[in-house]
Amino acid sequence: MRNKVFKSFVLAFLLFTIVSCAGTPIITMVNGKSWLSGKSAPPEANVDGIWLSKEFGGITLKQAQDSRDVSGSTMDGWNINGVVSGKRVFLFFSDEVRIVYSVVLTAVSEKELTGVWARELINEQSKTEPVMLQR
Repeated sequence: MRNKVFKSFVLAFLLFTIVSCAGTPIITMVNGKSWLSGKSAPPEANVDGIWLSKEFGGITLKQAQDSRDVSGSTMDGWNINGVVSGKRVFLFFSDEVRIVYSVVLTAVSEKELTGVWARELINEQSKTEPVMLQR
């Protein structure tokens, strides 16, 4: 009888775990690259350098001269990938497997970027919060 109860408990636990995980999609790097691919205007801003943000702390961004592509990292270990499209900057923060945050910014000046951030990738349904980066 004990063995049967134990097996039932294990089966119920496994079923609960599978159903719980199925409801939590993982936003992958492939999703992020797809999100960035639609942002294709020539760059009108250079974001290369060290930026400070109340929301994310210190951020290092790398952008080669005349390149759209941006990479970088935060002081607390998130990897950053993105593009500059016109005066807008699109970034996502990841752990190299899943995307945790995304940011859409506008270059206000050479020393200030303003915009919004959200968990996962920003879309029409995202609940966004304001963000400002300064160098």
